[in-house]
Amino acid sequence: MNKPENLPFPKILVFNTTSRDQTSVALIVKGKVKKLVAPVKAQELQKLTDQLLQLAKISMTEIDAVAVLTGPGSYTGTRMGVTAANTLGWLLNKPIIELEGDSLDTALDFLKKTPPKPVGQAKARY
Repeated sequence: MNKPENLPFPKILVFNTTSRDQTSVALIVKGKVKKLVAPVKAQELQKLTDQLLQLAKISMTEIDAVAVLTGPGSYTGTRMGVTAANTLGWLLNKPIIELEGDSLDTALDFLKKTPPKPVGQAKARY
């Protein structure tokens, strides 16, 4: 298992928009997780992300990678999360990490235990 200080990406922003009933954003900073889960649709991803970064006192440019859950899940919601991750990764020149599934907690456990492998562009799975 990686020690938090040996993670290849010390600050990872994670999006989960696979559910129709809620949207989740998490921030892993040196192995510690902060997350926001709200009963809102994926259209609120930007607001949740801004709130989480403000709570963590981290600017968007300080993150080291962007991760996104790629589904299965809501067709439109999953595409919105993947598009947001791809766009943010491209704008900030940060690696993008695909996480299969629809459970934020499972994805966060996976990220803490397994060295993530960045992809050029995330793709949604329905």
